[in-house]
Amino acid sequence: GAADAPLSISSVPTGHLDFAATVLHSVGGDEEAYGGMNMFDVAQGERERFFCSTSVVGPDHEYTRIKQWRIDGDATQWESWSESGTEWPIE
Repeated sequence: GAADAPLSISSVPTGHLDFAATVLHSVGGDEEAYGGMNMFDVAQGERERFFCSTSVVGPDHEYTRIKQWRIDGDATQWESWSESGTEWPIE
């Protein structure tokens, strides 16, 4: 498969959840456990993916939430990013 090919540069749309899926696949685990997919299986073309950020801080400059962002398109273009509306508290 693609994992056995020589090193090459790819512009397939991957996200950080795909990294976890790729590692799990390589050790024989369930690559679908965290919602991503093996990076070597991502096809060329558009693909919505998500990024989680601890960019929300409280009045004491402490992180209070993890905010999920949706990326639909080129991740290097800010207009491809939007808030998904999902947040998790950090306790």
